[in-house]
Amino acid sequence: MKPSFLFCLALLFVLLSGCAPRQPLPAASLPEPAGWKLIFSDEFNGKTLDAAKWNTCYPWTEADGGCTNSGNNELEWYQPDEVSVAEGVLRLRAQKRSLKDGFPYTAGMVTSHQKFSFQYGYVESRLKVPAGQGLWPALWVLPEDKHWPPEIDILEVLGHNPKQVWTTLHYTTNGSNHLSQGSSYSGPDFSADYHTYGLLWEPNLVVWYIDGVERFYVESDGRNIPSEPFYLIANLAVGGNWPGSPDDSTQFPAFYDLDYIRVYRNDAYLASVAGPTPTPSGGQNIAHASAIQPHAKDGQPLDAFSPGILFWDVKVVNQDGRPLSGAMVSVELLDKDGAQVQEVFAWDKSDRFGKAAFSTLVKEPGVYTLRVTKITLYSSKAGYAPEKDAKPVQITVK
Repeated sequence: MKPSFLFCLALLFVLLSGCAPRQPLPAASLPEPAGWKLIFSDEFNGKTLDAAKWNTCYPWTEADGGCTNSGNNELEWYQPDEVSVAEGVLRLRAQKRSLKDGFPYTAGMVTSHQKFSFQYGYVESRLKVPAGQGLWPALWVLPEDKHWPPEIDILEVLGHNPKQVWTTLHYTTNGSNHLSQGSSYSGPDFSADYHTYGLLWEPNLVVWYIDGVERFYVESDGRNIPSEPFYLIANLAVGGNWPGSPDDSTQFPAFYDLDYIRVYRNDAYLASVAGPTPTPSGGQNIAHASAIQPHAKDGQPLDAFSPGILFWDVKVVNQDGRPLSGAMVSVELLDKDGAQVQEVFAWDKSDRFGKAAFSTLVKEPGVYTLRVTKITLYSSKAGYAPEKDAKPVQITVK
């Protein structure tokens, strides 16, 4: 049976609509604390790619204008005509088209090599990834001087599982070994709509965010955090060692759409969040509690409670006042006469801000004292200095 004329028109409209970038819904404004400066951005509001900011290939572009990443055995040959800008969206397209022997697909990518690079800061992009076996969208950064590793992958998604986002730091210990620290986050179908992805890169810390929520972080071990200028890359790879090749279920053309890419820097913040440093007297990070902060369940400071659950935090720092993570902390609760009522252990090890969180049940009204009794760090680089602990804190239950 032949389809009706109206049906053919409707089908044509659907097919054409699927090939045009969809205007993303407005996003919440990125908070800009005092001191943060926007040092690079592209909102993709023009009609063509801004050539002052972007290239359409890796630095190893070949004479025909194409390139690929042969180290991954990828199947795409990147081409400038697979990159477009329209309706506020950067669109990277992949399609089944062979322009070079051995590469049955063409795809789009952009890099800021020799046009913008940065060392430390916050990168954020709002984007929508494609789904499909063999598709491999990514947003990442590489060294401006073109050596490898290091590399920071802000996000990678394998098209056969668009509900999982991969975040990875690649580094080396001696210029030849390749090491990595990474994680993955499982959430909604990230190919169904736009989501926000962020990377905070500091001298002693790298943190990944998805939709404004911290999902993974890596702290410095003295060798893993890069300290050199990096350039930006957004690309839609096809095939390769990790995702595998497309199959009959993969829909082409496929589209990777980016609403914006922004980079911020805050020099004052860089100085304030530097992690624990070796002490002058032998490289030991001596631990002690710098503060005990009672608070309500919502985190507001409090020194008087009703009978029930009491909450407080202990901040663990080294002798230079820098936060120490990974410490197990215990606190004793004393009555008004100084007798121990109970010993309370933190919920978990101190976080990267040095915070160890506590709660306990107290039913009887009275005046109580909180005092740190022990800090344990499972590291040969750390010791405990009880003589430097925070002063005991008095609270009232009434």
